[in-house]
Amino acid sequence: MLDAAWHLEPSEQPTLAMFSCAIAIHCDRGEHDALEQDFVDRGIDLKFGWACLRLYSELFAETEDEQHLARRESYRAHVALLESAEDTSAVA
Repeated sequence: MLDAAWHLEPSEQPTLAMFSCAIAIHCDRGEHDALEQDFVDRGIDLKFGWACLRLYSELFAETEDEQHLARRESYRAHVALLESAEDTSAVA
C-alpha cells in the first residue's frame, strides 16, 4: 500500500504522513532501519518528528549507540520547536 502511494508522488504533507506511518510500523515490528534518512531532506512536520524520535529512542535503548542518542536528541529539539510553533499559531 505504501509503495502504491509513493508512486503517486503526493505532495509534501501526504508524503511525510506516509513515511511517518512506515517508520511507526517498522518500530512496531522491531525493524529499526535508518528509514528517515532518505526522507528528512523533504522536510519535517510534527508527526514525522515524533516517528523519528520514537525510532531513535528505541534504537538507543537497544544499542546504547551514541549516534542514536544524538539523532534522538536532534529530533527531540525539532519536535519541541514544531510544538512551540504550533502553540504560538493556535494562540494568534
